[in-house]
Amino acid sequence: MEMHIIQWVRIHFFGFFLFTGASAYTDFEYNLITSLLEQYDINSRPVTNISDAIEVKLGLALNQIIEMDERNQILVTSVWFRLRWTDAHLTWNESDYGGVKSIILGTERIWRPDITLYNDVREEYVEPTAYNTIIQSSGAINWNYPTILRSYCKLDLRYFPFDQHACDLKFGSWTYDGVKLDLTNMSTSGDTSSFVVNGGWLLTSMPVKRNVVYYGCCPEPFPDVTFTIVIRRLSLYHMFNLVLPSIIIIGVSVLAFYLPPESGEKVSLGVTVLLTVTVFLLLVAENMPSQSEVIPLIGKF
Repeated sequence: MEMHIIQWVRIHFFGFFLFTGASAYTDFEYNLITSLLEQYDINSRPVTNISDAIEVKLGLALNQIIEMDERNQILVTSVWFRLRWTDAHLTWNESDYGGVKSIILGTERIWRPDITLYNDVREEYVEPTAYNTIIQSSGAINWNYPTILRSYCKLDLRYFPFDQHACDLKFGSWTYDGVKLDLTNMSTSGDTSSFVVNGGWLLTSMPVKRNVVYYGCCPEPFPDVTFTIVIRRLSLYHMFNLVLPSIIIIGVSVLAFYLPPESGEKVSLGVTVLLTVTVFLLLVAENMPSQSEVIPLIGKF
């Protein structure tokens, strides 16, 4: 009986200790957030010196190629954004707030860079404010969120169905020039470790390049980070439905010349080949991307 009483006291004491500790930590976090946002202005660049440029690092993870609209030359992809920057107005001493090392805040409550996809073709843009940021005591901010991109991609279909394309995703600030916001890339290539294999396209590489461009509107430089998605078409489907039938039709057409003229089957074979070629041309026109800039080799063939 005595042992049961001792165990009961220990359990309740331990539970009370945990509850008290968690409550104190929550109070520290609440006081910290209240103190940080008391005079915070989301429209002001978070730098100590107004002449300094805030450095924003951009990373991108390609999750999936959803669709390649070859008629309109639009690439639809599922990606994960990774943004890093330091907010000089969101720093604190951990010892003053019970050892709180990081907090989570909604993006609508803090300043955030207006990173925009320059070659975006979406009709409506939705702000990713549903995803929170993680803020460290040093002011370092991590903002990761998923989104679906619809971007313009220039296609060269000359070697269809053995074609390869390089589609650019060009990101940059829409309002801040390079003097106020310095956009850089996190790595030399995009993250493809979580890429879901596509049945129609093979991802070969995803290099990243930083550019500094001067536009006609403004004398200041505008840096951008461009991710290039290099993809190659998987041609097995087109081999069986386009290339192989073409070879068979050529073989049958050549065979018709070896038949003797007095043979009645020669005319029937010629008419059959003509009808086959007509149907095959309709099939080729349906499967080939509609583009007037270049004629694919299969079309010339």
